[in-house]
Amino acid sequence: MGFDIGTALGNLLINYCGLPGLLPPREAADAREQRLSNVHSVWSTFSSRFQALAAEKTADVALAYPGYVDAFLRKVWADTIGYCGTELIRRTVGMSHVADMKLIADPVMRTDCIRNAIKLGRTLILAAEHVEDVDALIARILQAG
Repeated sequence: MGFDIGTALGNLLINYCGLPGLLPPREAADAREQRLSNVHSVWSTFSSRFQALAAEKTADVALAYPGYVDAFLRKVWADTIGYCGTELIRRTVGMSHVADMKLIADPVMRTDCIRNAIKLGRTLILAAEHVEDVDALIARILQAG
């Protein structure tokens, strides 16, 4: 689960990192704010839906054990952050390049955006076990620049 959600968040954040090179400053700022909102929404929707489904009667007895669902979601969250960081790096320097970076016309700006994506990816991989929740993730993204 963390892989799939992390990949989705990573792709949102690749766009976040590339926006300063794709749009005028004011539009880029607004779009970056929207990407952070998208990140928040993806995780919040997933986790609340998972908790609701786990609360229903199910054949999986582990889900009925007190505290199991919260512990499980914490593990999925840490995996999500790590895979998100991995996706940022993979799609920036790997073989699967994205238009978010390739379409930046100014080579200096493109290099800056790529550098920021790699830096953010590294930060998320190293901090995966220490990012408490989606609000803390967004704070780290903003702190990384």
